[in-house]
Amino acid sequence: MQQISHRTTRGCQRLRVEACSRSSTSLAADGVINAATRWPATFGFVVPLLLQLLALLESGEAGPLVTRSPPPSPTLPAVLTLQGKLLYRTTQPVGTWVLAVSKSDATYRLPWQPEDAATGQPIPPATWISLACNTDGLNVPRCASISDVKVVRTAAETPPPTADQTLRLLVMTVNLSSSAACEGQPGLGVQEVMDLFLQPDGHVSFFDNCSYGKMVIDMNASKVVSSLVPCSQAILACDHDAISLGARKQLPDGVRPSAFSHLLYILPIGIVQTCGWLGLADVPGTQTWFAPDILGIYRKATVMQELLHNFGLYHGWRNGKEYEDYSTAMGYGDSCPSAPELRRLGWATPLAQLNSACFPLATFVNFTLPATYLGPTGVMVKIQPDWLGSSYTKNVYLAYRLKTAGDSGLLQTFNRKLNIHELNKDIDNDPSAEGDPRVSLLGVVSPGANTTLAAYKMYIIAGAMVNSNTSIQIKVCRFRSSINECTEGPMRFTPPVPPEPLVRQSPSSPPPSPPPALPSPPPPPPRHLSWLPPPLIPNRPSPPPRPPLFLQRRPPPFPTPFAPQSSRQFQPPFPSPRTPQLPRLPQIPQLPNAPTSPTQPSENAPPLDPNQPTSPPPLLRSPVPRLVFQPSPPPRKSSPSPPSSPPRAPPILFSSPPSLPPLQNTDIQTVIFAVPSSAGSPKKLNPKLAPPKPVMIHSNSSPLPSPPSPPPPAHNPPSPPPSRPPLPRLVLRPSPPPAGRTPPPKKQWNNN
Repeated sequence: MQQISHRTTRGCQRLRVEACSRSSTSLAADGVINAATRWPATFGFVVPLLLQLLALLESGEAGPLVTRSPPPSPTLPAVLTLQGKLLYRTTQPVGTWVLAVSKSDATYRLPWQPEDAATGQPIPPATWISLACNTDGLNVPRCASISDVKVVRTAAETPPPTADQTLRLLVMTVNLSSSAACEGQPGLGVQEVMDLFLQPDGHVSFFDNCSYGKMVIDMNASKVVSSLVPCSQAILACDHDAISLGARKQLPDGVRPSAFSHLLYILPIGIVQTCGWLGLADVPGTQTWFAPDILGIYRKATVMQELLHNFGLYHGWRNGKEYEDYSTAMGYGDSCPSAPELRRLGWATPLAQLNSACFPLATFVNFTLPATYLGPTGVMVKIQPDWLGSSYTKNVYLAYRLKTAGDSGLLQTFNRKLNIHELNKDIDNDPSAEGDPRVSLLGVVSPGANTTLAAYKMYIIAGAMVNSNTSIQIKVCRFRSSINECTEGPMRFTPPVPPEPLVRQSPSSPPPSPPPALPSPPPPPPRHLSWLPPPLIPNRPSPPPRPPLFLQRRPPPFPTPFAPQSSRQFQPPFPSPRTPQLPRLPQIPQLPNAPTSPTQPSENAPPLDPNQPTSPPPLLRSPVPRLVFQPSPPPRKSSPSPPSSPPRAPPILFSSPPSLPPLQNTDIQTVIFAVPSSAGSPKKLNPKLAPPKPVMIHSNSSPLPSPPSPPPPAHNPPSPPPSRPPLPRLVLRPSPPPAGRTPPPKKQWNNN
């Protein structure tokens, strides 16, 4: 017979079963269970268990049932074979690489950018790959290491986004409900988020203006919903995958994420500080995350930046620093994308595309460039400096920005200026290429200024703003070794633009830009500085045609990207003194003769080599009459006077030449003042001519010999000035004659 004994203690019940392995035949022999012979042999294990449960129920203080856990199995790293699309996520301070698993909502974080096992080259985002993921036994979608990476489908096989895009957004405001893990956290309201998109200057309007109607947010097909997600430690730690997965699982009935083109997640209010970022996106992809912050979902530039990440755009750069381009929403700016980004998106096309095949050497090419807001066609100049040979690695873009329309938030630093950007030429020349081209701001050039891009052997002059300031005239030249090689070419040269994909003309787009070519002016030949003011004296006789003047830069070139060195502007006129005291002034240096070629630039341009001295070059001007101050001579002793000469005509005062370029150097400057007119001496000036304004003359050439100095004053006390002190005479000297001729006789003083 089976022996069963019970021992009951306080708080504990112990059951001991003896001889539980006896056969059922022994039980039948004892007569306890007569029917045991009819049961299967395995039932003998059931009876002790039933008796054990019965004993526990009968005891009043039965303690918990303690079960023995199986021995732990050795922890082995789980290796998974995954296949999906490689994405780059714009986390800070460094980005994150993730793999969106095919036919699944799972997204695995990768420890680094995968490299092709066959070639060893880094794999760009948007590439379909397979890999072995070592999770280290962790119960999270994260790979501690990866191996055996293979490319299934390259990014080039993925068709690039077209220009015409209608976005259907599903915006989810995430709210956290309290759970055993953490307290609940509220999120933004649905109506508040809708107002951010639909207000007059909101997100929808910003996209429409910047894209010229080529990327439209369809709010009728979009939806803003609230999603209540149970709070978890992963969400409080700002795990963006946990946030997105939880939000999609808690959507209202009838809302399917597959019905929308892009998914936007707005974080709960309480975890903004934990995350440390304002916006996050998959590059490329369809998901974006935003902080409920004034610089997050409330800022239209942040929304544009994250959504354009989904289309393959990266951040703007400056001086090797990410985000530092303040002229574009892809950096820290509140304005439309820059010119290279507009073209990358297919929103705008260039006015011209220059390379060695259509950009003549040492010849200025002239453009009238409209502002970018007047797009989508002909609002930038793309330059491919392939003349650099193996050093050709980047393209250059020129664009004129104006603070209006989509660029109403443009900083004044870039407003009404020529903006210059550079980027990787391999990615820029291939619309289907993936990766960060590092669109970098080089600088801006103000109207009337110039700059030299020594790395690209280019010289750029920004002229006047025209067409009600909506366009700017520019001149571009490429040289071999020095800017002195650049000469004036045709008035307008429009190289052929390569065919661009046809884009839809949106009805909301601004009117087309004005034609770039302006009618050629009548003779004399066109000047480089056609934007300078007209002559000051309209009635003077017209001089012979002058050669074009060459605007020079001021060294050093390009000291800062935001303020490339520009030419010195004209100084405002100095007021004429009532009683001018004439100190000893240097003579006006002799101006060089007119060059034989009307397009010959200056000869001493600053060198490109920084090791060479950068002496400012002199200006080459056509011969002009030289006005020289000569002090009144001392009183002469009585002597036989020579035969009297016929009376001289009063001197003619010349104003500044109409094409005088901005000054470059202040090493040698001569200020020439006009003799003031007074009621007591009306005959000293021509009454028909307005008193000329002072002119700044600059030259590095050797000065003319000075006239004999007056005798030094005696050491006696100065005598009282006469009632009417003698005024200086302005003597007109003609240009120096050619070599070999006898110089003209010296001018005689007129004491009358």
